[in-house]
Amino acid sequence: MRGDKTFSRRVYPDMSQTSWLCLMPHPYGWGDNQGRDIGALANGLRQLGERVEFYVLDERTDVRDPAVKLAGFQQLADAQWWKSKGCGVLLTTFGTKLMQPIYAAAKQAGWSVWTRMDCDGIPGPDGKKNKYIVGRMVESIDRHRRKNCDLSGTISGGCEGFLRAATGIILARRIRARLLRSYELADHLLVETPLAEKSFREYFGKRGREDLASKIRVLSPAISEAFYFSGQPAKTGVVAVGQWFRWQKNLHLLADTILKTWQLDADLQWTVVGNGAHFVEEALEKKKELPRRNARFKPHTKPEELADIYRSARVIFYSSRQEGFPNTLCEALCSGTTMVAPRGIQAFEYCEARGWGSLYDKPIEAPTVVPNELAVCEAGSRDPQVISAEAATLFHRKNVATQLCNLRQTLSQRPI
Repeated sequence: MRGDKTFSRRVYPDMSQTSWLCLMPHPYGWGDNQGRDIGALANGLRQLGERVEFYVLDERTDVRDPAVKLAGFQQLADAQWWKSKGCGVLLTTFGTKLMQPIYAAAKQAGWSVWTRMDCDGIPGPDGKKNKYIVGRMVESIDRHRRKNCDLSGTISGGCEGFLRAATGIILARRIRARLLRSYELADHLLVETPLAEKSFREYFGKRGREDLASKIRVLSPAISEAFYFSGQPAKTGVVAVGQWFRWQKNLHLLADTILKTWQLDADLQWTVVGNGAHFVEEALEKKKELPRRNARFKPHTKPEELADIYRSARVIFYSSRQEGFPNTLCEALCSGTTMVAPRGIQAFEYCEARGWGSLYDKPIEAPTVVPNELAVCEAGSRDPQVISAEAATLFHRKNVATQLCNLRQTLSQRPI
């Protein structure tokens, strides 16, 4: 059996004159609602003159933002609500248990569902087991550390995450069925790199679901045009950006890398940005081998200030245990900054293949790869202007929105 094909035996309506409804399935205020992800795509489509409504899945009624509308789950899971919005394309991020009723309601009302996949490989226990286990542990540890950002939060979260992973492996067949149902409900699955496309095509082929493989489209992440390379000031030093209270970001590897690069170059300037940057500072101060030297620590900053930081940095460094396609990477590349990051994560391997940075295989290698990348930059092998221009073509929201509109126009002319 290949699932219910009720929603795939139709011909696309003429979507050339229809609207877009961009849905962020997270509460308002989670992340950057306007400059990144679905919010950035909504603004990119607006720049092209498209009819766009941007909704956030949020039950509150007290949020006042003229660019954002809120809708509760009951509304979004009601086909009549979708019919009241006319007809068009629902653009959102992938989900299973929460999003399936929303997908089904939108499709019942005649909408086309396009869902963005933000993942490193195949989600669920059908992917690589070690990544699945690490993923569940990262999620649980980060949730526990929001309450207890210490060793107890890490241990309790790690235990919970491991149990969740073990349960998922045991219930793999049930989870697979839920994932496949979500893939079936979507008209198009938007993945972020050709590597992800290859992974999904191979996975669907192994499952005998070539019909789902035909839904895959490659579409880059979208960010604001505020991130660009201006040529000034001169690029120096290394920047690291993240939510450093999260176990996923591996702040201890970052602190260790900073100290070891100072042993090679005492004048190397580091800038650590993001919520929890003070945790990295504290980790450095606890190290007795070297005093704290050329380092700045800044909490979460406004996009304009962050753009200035990227423009002045040579390299952005990642110590992450796990990532999808980081918005910070898109922003840094558009600012002409190269990367140093761990191997084994599709987004980083994709960027390395394009000549936008270097990868390290093991954490112990990170402190030597950073100065090597800086040397490559100094030798002129990484032109910030070229990197910025190439990245902007891929990631600036207006350019990504143009790709979306071209895809919509093409698909409106053929049956599925």
